[in-house]
Amino acid sequence: MKKIVRLCLLLVCAAALVLSAGACRRAEFDSEPTEDGLYEGLDRLSFTLNGAVYTLPLPFAELETAGWEILRLDFAEHLVNPVSGNPSVDFGNGEQVMRGFFRNFSGQPLPLREVYLTGVLLDTRVDEEAELRLSGDILIGSTLEEVIETYGYPSWRRDLWEPYEELGYVLEDVSLWIIIDKETSLVVSLEMRISENLNSRLVEERFPVFAAEDFPEAVLAYEAPENLGEDWQMLAVSVDGDLYRLPAPVSAFLENGWAMQGDEFFAWSGDGRYLYLYRGEQSLWVRLYNSDDALRAGPHLFVTMLQVLELLEPETTIPMGLPGGISEHSTMEDVIAAFGEPDDVLDRSGGLRWYRFEAADRNIVIIIDTETGGIRSIAISYIPASRR
Repeated sequence: MKKIVRLCLLLVCAAALVLSAGACRRAEFDSEPTEDGLYEGLDRLSFTLNGAVYTLPLPFAELETAGWEILRLDFAEHLVNPVSGNPSVDFGNGEQVMRGFFRNFSGQPLPLREVYLTGVLLDTRVDEEAELRLSGDILIGSTLEEVIETYGYPSWRRDLWEPYEELGYVLEDVSLWIIIDKETSLVVSLEMRISENLNSRLVEERFPVFAAEDFPEAVLAYEAPENLGEDWQMLAVSVDGDLYRLPAPVSAFLENGWAMQGDEFFAWSGDGRYLYLYRGEQSLWVRLYNSDDALRAGPHLFVTMLQVLELLEPETTIPMGLPGGISEHSTMEDVIAAFGEPDDVLDRSGGLRWYRFEAADRNIVIIIDTETGGIRSIAISYIPASRR
């Protein structure tokens, strides 16, 4: 149990290490409502707004033609990066106000008004009422009995502050949150969004899988260092005898026998993820980052952070070297002699002490086991401009 707690603390450390707009044709989605204007059931994404039928996801431009507009011009022109998740912004039509959730499917930054609406929220406790109807003819003022009769029992049901409760429906294509006034049993708030499953499918459908040989120029131009040198800020590192300099292409690790955790995945420009690289019984905790300006597959990304979590476990440890002759066998006296005084020292629970050496866009964290004095973990990071 103690080892599990320490591993969790080490992973928290890893997560804490990494703290030109252009015209682009928007993706198009083929999704048509049925003849009566609404899909039946909750597994589809049509709704009516002031009598007009829409299907998520839809370009916000379609709502603009019906008189809806982003309520703040600075938000309307704000560039939405594909990696920014779901920004939520109020939009209105005359006195009517509601909230929209947006997503950029283009792969390039675009103004908010040019991206896709992926969800809507109408809460009559704070918004001026628009006529929003979901499939099955559920709208503000519908009864709890009508909601359950139409959609069935929710995925979850929870009490909010009095006198409200929330029903949550999570299906393959859509997520829906409905707030009920328990005193009247009437709907006061409706929220509908495309699911993450649907979002992933749309991305996979609209963006090609890059051929294995189609590596970005930055990946092809990478050269591993010839030696570790003396300056830690060069971010050279030896992993089981193989030399890398961060940021280093994932492909350099794959060529040395490492494999990525999980299935194939893609990352937007400026996006990435944490995962493990495996080689036999060995594992590296890494952050991958897409430095290219296009959607890229995992092997085309860069490793911007790597960490060996358990250097004191002889059966799984990975020989690791840093500039100045530092290795997993060094003492903190050796590290300070090579790197200078640390910029920060933090005592953590689980008998761990972190020594952080920092520069503007890079850092090394040495984690010491205070019981033995040995180096338990080494993490080395380069922080891309978009993450600083």
